[in-house]
This record gives sequence, C-alpha cells and structure tokens, in this order.
Amino acid sequence: MKTRHRGRRPPRDGCHLVLKGFAVPLTLQGDSAITRPPSWHYPSDCIAVEYWSDPAAVEALLPPGMVPDAGSNGRCLFWCLDWQFTGSNEELTDPARYQYREAFILAEARFEGIAVNHCPLIFVDRDAAIARGWIQGLAMVLGSVP
Repeated sequence: MKTRHRGRRPPRDGCHLVLKGFAVPLTLQGDSAITRPPSWHYPSDCIAVEYWSDPAAVEALLPPGMVPDAGSNGRCLFWCLDWQFTGSNEELTDPARYQYREAFILAEARFEGIAVNHCPLIFVDRDAAIARGWIQGLAMVLGSVP
C-alpha cells in the first residue's frame, strides 16, 4: 500500500534527507538548534577581581607553547558576568534562553613572545552558552554560577 506524505515534504539531496540548523540538534526544519547562528550581541553586568598567584601554579595551567609572563609575577583575573545576549532577535520571544551567568579565570602568559591572557576553563549555567562557546573554541562547562 502506498502512503502519501501529509504536510511539508522533507528536503532531500539525492536520496538523503537534508538536516538543517547552525548547531546540534540538526532537524528537517532547522528550528531545534541549541544556539542560533551569529551575529550575537552581549550586554552584561560584570565584576573582575585582580590577584596574584604562585607563578608555578599559573605555569601548571598553561598549554604547550605558552609560558608564564615573567613580568606579571603570576597576575590573574577572576571574572563573574551576568549576560543577556541576542541571537537573531529572538530574545523577545524567549528571554530566559538568552540570559546566563559565567565565571572564568584569565592568567597572564606569553605565546611566541606575545603577551596573552590564557583562559583554562569557563563555567556557565546555560546549555546554549556552552554550545556557542564550543563553536568559538572555548573550554566551557556547565556549572552553578552565583
């Protein structure tokens, strides 16, 4: 018995279904992605605390190719942020999806002789923020951020 497809036909590329979306999960319509495509805009309230750590502890956090910045003497920054971001102007229809908190440490280092701030880990409290961070190459993990 032959059945007819009701409603919209799934898109096909040859004999394969074409899944859409900017990030997983990909779906036929592309509406289920955990994060929308750029451009993203970020206003926030934040606080940063400057402190000095044992330079050996900073060195233990650095990836291969980076060295501690000898001139900084272990200088680090601890950041806490309360973000509201926009993605495709959908924050008006789902504001909770576009709000999250974040906490991270920056350690002063050098890479190929250039002064950099290395971020070994970022804690966020929303999965959409994690997805965007991973897309951007950031080491985000889910956590409780006060």
